[in-house]
Amino acid sequence: NPNSRMHHREERMEVEPILKQKWKMPLEIAAKREVRGKLVLERKGTILQYAFVDISGNKIFDQSVRDLLNELDKLLPLPEEFEGALTEIGINFKPR
Repeated sequence: NPNSRMHHREERMEVEPILKQKWKMPLEIAAKREVRGKLVLERKGTILQYAFVDISGNKIFDQSVRDLLNELDKLLPLPEEFEGALTEIGINFKPR
């Protein structure tokens, strides 16, 4: 459904700044590292689960992302026009 993909992209754009603000990124990490994951959110923004799609291979960097996701339990509510009960969004973490 192209419409749900659009909401998916909009939701990710709104959520990423919140995640980055709360993330305690290790200072000594090389710029080429990246962790990719996915979040399952219910309508009110509660994080039901997360999973890593790809990890960086650096234990400190990967653990910093895991710590953030374990600490968070809620993000933004899904938009009113979103029809489903929950959604899955992709997230990427890279050093600045």
